[in-house]
Amino acid sequence: MNGQKMRILAGCLAGFAIVTAIYVLMTKTPIVHFAYFTLMLSVVLSGGTLWMISEGGKKKYFTNLAFPGALVGYLIATIAMAVVFCLLDAGEISIGLKYYCVLYIIVLALTLWRLLVLGAGQEKILEIEEKTKIQTSSWRVLQADAESILRAAPSDLRSDVSAVRDAIRYGDPMSIPEVAEIESSVSADLMMLKTVVAEGNSSEAKALCAKIQNSVKDRATRLKLLK
Repeated sequence: MNGQKMRILAGCLAGFAIVTAIYVLMTKTPIVHFAYFTLMLSVVLSGGTLWMISEGGKKKYFTNLAFPGALVGYLIATIAMAVVFCLLDAGEISIGLKYYCVLYIIVLALTLWRLLVLGAGQEKILEIEEKTKIQTSSWRVLQADAESILRAAPSDLRSDVSAVRDAIRYGDPMSIPEVAEIESSVSADLMMLKTVVAEGNSSEAKALCAKIQNSVKDRATRLKLLK
């Protein structure tokens, strides 16, 4: 258990203790009992939400930031209702437990709805992120291959290989099925370029560099037309 989870547990225990201490000192009436229940439930709901956020890790950090915000209104409303109804009950101003229950159920339902909507939105965002990562991974592999070839290239080929590296580096990393054939061709040419560079075949290497750059330009043109 990490430090963040320890703090969440400590906060929940502190919340339970404070609410229970106040409850013990008050005259027990149905309003007071219900207020105690709602406040204890708010501690559980808040702690559970924060625990869920801690489980998400860095990957879900930014999307998880919305969840505490959704709880703020609920906590304020729950505490305000508990204080108001308990004070009215102590002053023998009877509004009725049923109205308290109805108001609390409405607040709780709205909060749960917001949390469900945020959860669905978070899942969609993460799904898009994973899809984007998959669609850009193949182009990033080509960048790594070009960097590797450049490091091994002799001085007379460095400018040509560097131009290939830059063309791939500044190309659109997003892949779509319509340009998959071009990307496969670039990958095959890079593997061949690696071989001819290692063999010291400068003329063939320069021709391959020109071919790869033309393929990258053709891919960029197709991507623009297809977007």
